[in-house]
Amino acid sequence: RMNLAEFEKDEIKISNDALWEKMFRSKNGDEIRSLYNGSLINKDHSASDLSLCNHLAFWTGKSATRMDSMFRETSLIRDKWDVIHFRDTNETYGERTIATAISSTSSTILDYKQPFDEFSFDFISEDVAEVVEDKPKRKFKLTELGNAERIAYEYGHVIKFVHDIGWYIWDGKRWRVDTKKEIERITAKVLRSLSKSEDESEIKWARMCERRNVRMNSIKDLMPLVPGAREDFDSHKYLFNVANGMVDLQTGQLRPHNREVYLSKITNVTFDEQAKCPEWQKFLEQIFQGNQELTDYMQRLIGYSLTGEITEQIMVFLIGGGSNGKSTFINIIKDLMGDYGRQAKSDTFIKKKETGANNDIARLAGARFVSAIESEDGEQLSETFVKQITGGEPVLARFLRQEFFEFIPEFKVFFTTNHKPVIKGVDEGIWRRIRLIPFNLQLPKEKRDKKLPEKLSLEMPGILNWAIEGCLKWQQSGLSDPAIVRKATGDYKEEMDILGTFMFECCFKREDYQIEAKELYEVYANWCFRNGEHQLKNRAFYRILETQGFKRERGNRNKYYIKGVTLADRKNTFKQSELLKNDENSESVTKSNTFKIS
Repeated sequence: RMNLAEFEKDEIKISNDALWEKMFRSKNGDEIRSLYNGSLINKDHSASDLSLCNHLAFWTGKSATRMDSMFRETSLIRDKWDVIHFRDTNETYGERTIATAISSTSSTILDYKQPFDEFSFDFISEDVAEVVEDKPKRKFKLTELGNAERIAYEYGHVIKFVHDIGWYIWDGKRWRVDTKKEIERITAKVLRSLSKSEDESEIKWARMCERRNVRMNSIKDLMPLVPGAREDFDSHKYLFNVANGMVDLQTGQLRPHNREVYLSKITNVTFDEQAKCPEWQKFLEQIFQGNQELTDYMQRLIGYSLTGEITEQIMVFLIGGGSNGKSTFINIIKDLMGDYGRQAKSDTFIKKKETGANNDIARLAGARFVSAIESEDGEQLSETFVKQITGGEPVLARFLRQEFFEFIPEFKVFFTTNHKPVIKGVDEGIWRRIRLIPFNLQLPKEKRDKKLPEKLSLEMPGILNWAIEGCLKWQQSGLSDPAIVRKATGDYKEEMDILGTFMFECCFKREDYQIEAKELYEVYANWCFRNGEHQLKNRAFYRILETQGFKRERGNRNKYYIKGVTLADRKNTFKQSELLKNDENSESVTKSNTFKIS
């Protein structure tokens, strides 16, 4: 029997949580995390226990005390751990497993103290030891290209270079874009290790590599040795990366993080299949005023938004005044989505004259959920763009001062606003894509809970389960729009033609006609009053007219005129005017037949 008292010393001066994180992000991190979460090797629990203890022996410096405390934090722990299992030595099952792991471990992290001591950033301190442990030593030429080959040999499995994006680094959970220049520190780490060589030429070269230009040239030479492509990442439409693994949205089950899947996005929410969300359920019942059909629809809609699918080809509008819960709803869902969610400016989807690089569109590449907040009254939806992004057509975009790239949208747009954007088209090509969700609640000030967002944020694992359940329901039965959504969307379509009714009843169109803008708006305002219609503000009124081809231009005496239209009761006036102009015998017209001409 091994005397474990001889292995009580603990020289690793970081917490268990910090050490687990380093282990998860190491070369063998996927296997370690899988064991930590309770996954079994070939359905053999004992073999899985020993495998994890072998890793713990290495990372704890063979500290039996630390190994025991960390093992008890895993999902592999069971009552058997503390049961005397070996009568001849009076050892518990846990003691024998730890002893076996210690005796079979030769080198430990303590033999490579430099990773813990020299650098404080995450990546280097996680992988160096296992890279050294698992790979045989190799000789490389003492050149900048040799440096690149050396780095690729030791770290090629966890670094990728993608043209037009930059470096990606595997952090144990996802491939993260390197915004902190960790690749430079990796390079420095590898090259400085040469100073400990027994080869004098390598020691001399290590001193040469202290020059920044040598290291930067080595990084340039490294780029083609570890190539990646934009399309390599996030190609699995039904995987949703969470803090403790990947959720398979087709089954609702959790899988271990896996660098070979190439996910670059993640949410900080932890998957817990037992988690509930009573406050969230109460909130939904309140904002949808007990309409269970609408509540179930929203669950399916958000579940669908977890995926990279855009098969429904829709754009969602959340409409309603203030104090109705729509902003709280969207903010919670956006937090749930993590990297999969984006906030966009409302004018991203509004028709505008200028073209060119749209940085906001480029930002949406890879997103699955996009929230756009508020639009001005009377602004016109960019119907061509909406059809493009909801129909799965490639979008050309670029960041400022960068090259264009093409991507196929995966995002579902949720437009939160008090003012419905103008939709000029009347064809099914646009209206079949529109879904209007009415938020009719008007919550009195005294009933508003200022701490509600905080309460809901504590239920994120439960809300994740709610969304996953919605995704499974969507896959089974589709979205199936409820009656309230169909009616609200239909009303929206009718409302968009309100000026059409006014123009038909009160106006006459012809290219060479015009009317003072102020006068036309006054007639419109009176028409709204007489017919009980909602009256647009003058700016919105003029903007909609422009979208329909009636330009507003400055005329005499700084007055503005609407071109191409006049009032219907002046139609005959203009006809008579033309007759007078063409009538050679106009003097025969009596005074009783004169007409007012604008």
